[in-house]
Amino acid sequence: MNFKTPIIFTALAFALILSSCKEYKSDNGIQYKIISDSTGPVIELGGVAYINMTYFNERDTFDSKKANRGMPFPIRIPDSIVEKSSLERGLRMLSKGDSASFIISTDSLYKGVPKDQMPKEFKPGSMTTFFVRVVKVLTKDSVKILEDKMKSDRLAGEMQRQLQVQMDTVAILDYCKLNKLNPKRTPDGVYYVIKKAVGGIGIQPGDSVQTFYTGKLLNGKTFDSNVGGKPFSLVVGMGQVIRGWDSGLMALKKGEKATLFIPSILGYGAGGAGADIPPNAVLMFDIEVLK
Repeated sequence: MNFKTPIIFTALAFALILSSCKEYKSDNGIQYKIISDSTGPVIELGGVAYINMTYFNERDTFDSKKANRGMPFPIRIPDSIVEKSSLERGLRMLSKGDSASFIISTDSLYKGVPKDQMPKEFKPGSMTTFFVRVVKVLTKDSVKILEDKMKSDRLAGEMQRQLQVQMDTVAILDYCKLNKLNPKRTPDGVYYVIKKAVGGIGIQPGDSVQTFYTGKLLNGKTFDSNVGGKPFSLVVGMGQVIRGWDSGLMALKKGEKATLFIPSILGYGAGGAGADIPPNAVLMFDIEVLK
């Protein structure tokens, strides 16, 4: 296990260790003490152990239970363990419900990590003591099933995304054809029609702009407008607005007027926005960029 950042959990094991009178034993460079031994499922190579853990070295003790909201965290056990003195090798001695203490060389834990990247809390040449309780165990087969499901879900999500992009594109082009518009397209997929063109340099990422705008759905329903009020100010390309706005503005120049047609994936997506913008809505903005 590579401890580049301290991860420390519940101090409950301190009480457990104090109640145990067994001596530490040695196994391949690990000193260990089994505090409680159950008959639960063992931790397999390639499996995952969810553990509560506190660890410390000669200098101090650390507890990040609050930062992690007291939830057990997973450690993936490699299919093969080469390093003899490692926490993963120690965990292989345990099963669900077990608790134990391990003493492992800090240098072994940080093997290959430059000294200047070692956390200040840990001294080279010191020993680190772990108090561990195994809360849950996933077998190698269970981990494979979960990983396959995650890949399948990602693939299904990407297919749905591509389908929605195609549907939005058809809706935009049908609208433009019906209204005799000849739109251009940004690399991201925003369609736009220049209503008032000016010369000069196009808007670049990092540029500050002021705008008047009216936002509508393709059915003509207005959901937002600042026309008649104060200009809306933003820095382009900084994620201060929906992605479609950043993309569309970078196709314009200061002083221009245009209509932007923003696919839902570059707008508010499947979640929509309140009662006025339904899920997967194509957005249309009449926008004026002030000089």
